[in-house]
Amino acid sequence: MPDSTMISLETVVALLQAALPASAGPTQATLEQVLAKLSDDPATASAQAQVLAKLSNDPATDTTLAAAKALLDAAIHVGSSALEKSHVIKATPGTLRSVKALNTSGATLYLHVFDLTALPANGTAPDRTPIPIAAGDVNGDSWPGGTTMAIGCVAALSSTIATLTLASTSCGWFDAEVL
Repeated sequence: MPDSTMISLETVVALLQAALPASAGPTQATLEQVLAKLSDDPATASAQAQVLAKLSNDPATDTTLAAAKALLDAAIHVGSSALEKSHVIKATPGTLRSVKALNTSGATLYLHVFDLTALPANGTAPDRTPIPIAAGDVNGDSWPGGTTMAIGCVAALSSTIATLTLASTSCGWFDAEVL
């Protein structure tokens, strides 16, 4: 289920419809490009079908494609819906703009960020500098221009700084901004 802070599909459709001129209809290729971009995020097949149905009745131009690309390239927030030890932020290549975590444990933990699509084994060194998070505190990092994640992005709480030793309990609440 998409995070509630993400742009809703209805908002995407409304913004695209507002940008559309009253001439020439869209091509199937154009619609497929928009849907392919949407499928990078956790949209369901049903939601994609709804977007396709709404867009297929509206005209499209290069200006509309640029507006759709700008809208879809806008950063989205991804985060926890419950306490957890790690979180897959993005399972595809992308750009990480910020990441932070709440540590609800009774000890200092380290936020590790990995350029992967799934949590690595204990003993794996993080791909970004570990971030200490005191017990009961929130901490993280941000990259104004973003930091490229060539494979994907996974955040985890570790009890050790240099390599992953996954937290023993689900004690983290993760929040990230990605493209």
